[in-house]
Amino acid sequence: MSRQMEKTPAFLTVVLYVLGFSLLMEWIKPLSQLTETGNFNVFIVFIGMAFFLYAVKAPRWIGIILKGVFILFSIHSLYFGESFFQLTWVIKLCEHVWQNTGLLFSDKLDSLSNEFRSLLFFVLLWLITYLLRYWMLVKRNMLLFFIMTVIYVCILDTFTRYDGSKAIVHSMAIGLILLGILFFQKIKEEGPFLSFPAHWVKWLIPFSIFVSAVLVFGYEMPKSKAILPDPGPFINSILASDRLNGPRGLEGLDMGLRENDTRLGGPFIGDNQVVFEAKVDSDQYWKVETKDTYTGKGWTSEDSKGNSFYTTGEMIWKLEEQGKDTSYGGQKSAFLIYQHPMPYLAYPYGIQSISSGLPNNFVLNDQTEKITPYESDTTHPTIVQYGINYVVPEYQKKELESTTAEGSKNEEDPKYLELPKSLPARVKKLAAQITKGDKNWYDKAVDIESYLQSGQFTYDKKNVAIPGKNQDYVDQFLFITKRGYCDNFSTSMVVLLRAAGVPARWVKGYAPGNYTNSTSDGTRTYQITNNDAHSWPEVWFPKDGWIPFEPTKGFFGQTIVHENVQGSLAEKEQKPLAPIQPKKPLKPQKDLLDNGSNAKIKAPSQSNMQKISSFVKNHKTSMIISVIFFAIVCLFLFLYRKKWMPFILIWLYRKKSGTETFAKAYLLLLKQLDQYGIKRKENQTLREYAVYVDSYFETGTMMMLTKQYEKYLYKGAEDLGDWKEYSELWENLIRKTAG
Repeated sequence: MSRQMEKTPAFLTVVLYVLGFSLLMEWIKPLSQLTETGNFNVFIVFIGMAFFLYAVKAPRWIGIILKGVFILFSIHSLYFGESFFQLTWVIKLCEHVWQNTGLLFSDKLDSLSNEFRSLLFFVLLWLITYLLRYWMLVKRNMLLFFIMTVIYVCILDTFTRYDGSKAIVHSMAIGLILLGILFFQKIKEEGPFLSFPAHWVKWLIPFSIFVSAVLVFGYEMPKSKAILPDPGPFINSILASDRLNGPRGLEGLDMGLRENDTRLGGPFIGDNQVVFEAKVDSDQYWKVETKDTYTGKGWTSEDSKGNSFYTTGEMIWKLEEQGKDTSYGGQKSAFLIYQHPMPYLAYPYGIQSISSGLPNNFVLNDQTEKITPYESDTTHPTIVQYGINYVVPEYQKKELESTTAEGSKNEEDPKYLELPKSLPARVKKLAAQITKGDKNWYDKAVDIESYLQSGQFTYDKKNVAIPGKNQDYVDQFLFITKRGYCDNFSTSMVVLLRAAGVPARWVKGYAPGNYTNSTSDGTRTYQITNNDAHSWPEVWFPKDGWIPFEPTKGFFGQTIVHENVQGSLAEKEQKPLAPIQPKKPLKPQKDLLDNGSNAKIKAPSQSNMQKISSFVKNHKTSMIISVIFFAIVCLFLFLYRKKWMPFILIWLYRKKSGTETFAKAYLLLLKQLDQYGIKRKENQTLREYAVYVDSYFETGTMMMLTKQYEKYLYKGAEDLGDWKEYSELWENLIRKTAG
């Protein structure tokens, strides 16, 4: 190993390390967008340090010490507040390693701590840099890593929100240059004909032109549209469906709306995959659930109020409980169609009743206000389509402004004013400054909303920070980064409202989505994708109930507040709201229901992708077993390739003829002998090697074949004779390598 490395010029070694570092970066860069990992500069510096130590040929023990110290220092600075030279943090780290090692072997990967994850990532990078050094300077072959890099980038570009178009071009450029250098360096080591600079120049010029031409044509040539549909949404939907029915629900999915909001921060994970299609009179905010407890890092909710059960068609929402002084501007209906079955319902404000056309019941969580289909305590079905009857709530500014801390009693749970004890004092001070002079809750809410919508904050989905161990999520956004998306804005408004003494809670669901078309009766169709996953605050007003606000920059709320009214609402005649009938009966699609009295579900007509999805779900176990069996067979064949490969070669070459075949067969024999374990020593001639092989197998066959091969090399193929004259000798010898 060291002899080959010594042959490599110092300048060329540095070039190889730079190219290897650049190729490895194409693996690292997507992680900053697709994961919640932060502080990537630390890992990049570690990779650069590893290659630098290899380049200066530092002793191995020095490299191990420096890398180990760097890893410990990095983990300490990221996760521990004690002094680096104190032993307390080292003891904590050892406890983390011990505990998480047990979790690792217990297949509880989701429970691994960030400290342990970072340690594993450092170790992985250490191993990868060592392998790259070995492939570049010893084996002189980076083809496998190059192919893996291109496949990796292509997979991320296809199945995730990562745009790998530039990364693929970079990988191709770096990989081709790296392969070219290693190939000609290997040739130079095997023979003297590339040892002079002139030969290198003759090679570099056409090689550079070739690489440049490939890249220019690949980058600039027009691309035709994809012939096959994008498989990303299809595969994501299958994974999502499996995960949704599991114990973790939506947690950790690579999609816009997630259930676990305990750790907010980092890039927004979303894509253009359609979640549902809404046929409605006008665009709506689609509510899914609320959460009430802010922890300093994210949101949780206690299910203390229990659940309410409803049958299909029952009144889901009692409008009189939403607020005595709330009026309603019109009776409307909506029809929602999920692209894939979902375990929850998205609904607009002012909902009255639900009609699914199926014999489902529904359960409403009285704490989170999340509506889910229900069959039994152990069965939680999904839903594909349903209709909603609703009215549009309208509020009077005069009535909202009458709510003050002094004149109103908080009829809601006091938890909607709770804040963590660790909340920095400057957040409360900022809330007081924003609402200074405001006499009522409505003005406070409007002022805080306007403050967050101001120009000092930036809406950004990608470059979003994750709060550190001792850092508050809202404090980080308001005073440090001032950059984020809906979760940052909505959470900050709720916290500022509570700090100002106004009850508020956090809501999550979907923004209105993209308008696609309209029908003759005025019904509009909207497509809501994972990118439309959204969150916003609700403020409690004793006379009107929970009212939504919109602090996220670039978004506009749909709450209707009338400036002036003639006469007070108290003077208006209060009549109970009659059940609303939709403009047209909400009928299920024909392929979902039978016309019989039992209303049994029929299988819908399916597209090819749906048929594939259904097949995968129905045969998932057998497919997993087949894949495992296939993997075992492939592994077995790979491990025992020395046994069966000779017979494949014999079968292939038995059918061939011609003088050129002999040369190819002889080279394959050399390779097979090498894999068998009979290595050809450096500077050993072919005849010396033939003597060694014949003495090993106690034959004279190798010398006979070698003499004929030398005749081919020096005299040409015309004096060699036909391949069939030597095929039997070649077969007898190559059979021995299978022993």
